[in-house]
Amino acid sequence: KLNASFKTAGDGWKTLPDNFYERDYSADYRAFLPFYNVYGALQKNLQWYKEIGVVHIFRQDTTGEAFNSFSQLRAYLTSKLMWDVDADMNALMDDFFDKFYKSGAGYMREYFNLMQGHCMTLDATLSGGYHKTCYFEIDPNKWPIRIMEQALDLIAKAEATYEPIKATDSALYEKLKLRTLQESVCVRALIMDNYGTYYNIEAPRYTEMKEQLRKDMEKIGISFWKESGGIGTWFSELP
Repeated sequence: KLNASFKTAGDGWKTLPDNFYERDYSADYRAFLPFYNVYGALQKNLQWYKEIGVVHIFRQDTTGEAFNSFSQLRAYLTSKLMWDVDADMNALMDDFFDKFYKSGAGYMREYFNLMQGHCMTLDATLSGGYHKTCYFEIDPNKWPIRIMEQALDLIAKAEATYEPIKATDSALYEKLKLRTLQESVCVRALIMDNYGTYYNIEAPRYTEMKEQLRKDMEKIGISFWKESGGIGTWFSELP
């Protein structure tokens, strides 16, 4: 209903000026890192913007954070689609995964499909759907641990495909490992934020996972968990 009301308003605005400047969002400002399913709407939105006369778009992601889950993919798709809003979305995604994740592309695409598919299932089965806005509280009960563990397994399988180049091209090896580490951190951050829902918080594994996540976040330069919420504060609030 909310999306429909926005479209109705936009369709009415196009009768007024010749050109529009548009600002939209592709991040959850209450949880930057977890998967944000904008992909089903991204092309449709850009096609609609063109139809109503939008000539400039400010697409806002996170504030103060270098990346979130698949932020490079969204940047790539947005750049390509703003040149041609009718481009083949699947072909663009295949191109991105092949070039960005190389030998790990198949597993990373499967991981992406897992996360998006789960969002689509929630959207189809929940009363009112599962439309994440830019200020959305994530319910851990909607993200069962079987999905989280399957996601981590696929990322690990992608990483394993890079081992053959470790000795022959160490620079590329490290670059690819960082790319998969980014997604691993996004999944593990959600697990840690809701650890008590999934596991025994008193177990030694909890402390080990928290410390390793902290090191990995430092390695890839994560600064914020949410808007005006630093990672240091987030860690201090964990049990």
